[in-house]
Amino acid sequence: MRRLSGCRRLASSYHAYHVLLLWWVRRNGVSDETGRRNLRMPNDDEVFAVVKRHDGGNHVTLQCADGEERMGRIPGRMKYRTWINEGDVVLAEPWDWQDEKANVEWRYSDQDADQLREEGHIE
Repeated sequence: MRRLSGCRRLASSYHAYHVLLLWWVRRNGVSDETGRRNLRMPNDDEVFAVVKRHDGGNHVTLQCADGEERMGRIPGRMKYRTWINEGDVVLAEPWDWQDEKANVEWRYSDQDADQLREEGHIE
């Protein structure tokens, strides 16, 4: 009897693993056929940028895709939850009233940045 209950437990845990895996794949936007992820793309007022230097606190120096170098501000909602390092690809929203400053809106993982490079969105 114990052996049978162990098999049922194994089967149910195997099923639970696959259910969890399918949920994760759907949640993260991974296509089953190509392995491509659906990534957040910039709006009209956002640009891609690469973090050049961490200036301390919640400030970074950004090299933006439009050729400008801006001081980026990491908002409080990202400050402790999302670690931003030098060389990371981010989405930046330049300020309307000061073009040399921008808010960091999103950080891409290394895999996402590679996908953006492969698709020609960034260099």
